[in-house]
Amino acid sequence: MTRLVRRSTLLLLLIFLPSVLLIRLQARDDDDATLRQSISPPADCPAPCLLGIRPGLTTMQDAQTLLNAHPWVKNVIFIDPINDPNTRYLFWDWTGQQPAWIDTRWQGELRSVYHIVRGIRLQTRLTMADIWLLFGPARTGTLVFGGQLPGLESTRGMVTTIGVYDHQGLLIRASLPRNTGLETFWRARVEIESSNEQALEYFSTYDNPAPER
Repeated sequence: MTRLVRRSTLLLLLIFLPSVLLIRLQARDDDDATLRQSISPPADCPAPCLLGIRPGLTTMQDAQTLLNAHPWVKNVIFIDPINDPNTRYLFWDWTGQQPAWIDTRWQGELRSVYHIVRGIRLQTRLTMADIWLLFGPARTGTLVFGGQLPGLESTRGMVTTIGVYDHQGLLIRASLPRNTGLETFWRARVEIESSNEQALEYFSTYDNPAPER
C-alpha cells in the first residue's frame, strides 16, 4: 500500500509538473539555491535546526538569546498559557532582513515544553508547488480534519495536510477547503515548522496521502 501511494504521488508530480512550474514562477522570484539554503539546516547545525535553534535540544533560555541576536528578529516576547505551566511560547517580529519567503504579516512562533524547544513555526509566502519542486514530495505525512490538533483550531471545516521532510527536520502544513482541486492544492500557502524528532517520527507513521484529482 505504501509503495502504491508513493508511486501515485510521483506520477501526479510528473503529470502536473508543467502546471506546478507555472504556478511556482507566478508565486515568487527567489533563487532556488538561496531559498533551499535559507530553509535547510546549515552544515554546523544538524537537522532539526532553524534560526540556529535545534528543537528537542536547545533550551528556552538559549533560544531567547539566539533570537535576540539574530539579524532577522526583533521584539521577542514571552507568552505563558494560563492552563499549562509547563509550556511557554516566544513570539517575534521581523526586521526586514529576513528572506522574502517569510510572510511578515505573521509573527514567528517558538514553543517549549519543560524548558526545551519543541518547535519553531513560520508562516511563509511559499506554495505547496514550491516545496515539492525544492524537496520533492514528502515521503510520509497525514491529513487532519477540522482543527483536530492544538494550534489548528481556526481550520474547522478545512483539511490540513502535513508533510514530513525528515532530512530537513521540517513539517510542512497547508490548510485547504474540503474537496479541493489540484490547482488549489499547488497554490496553497504553507507553514513551515522545524520540529523535534518525536513529532517528526509521530507524523512519519502515516503513509503520505497523495492528492487526488
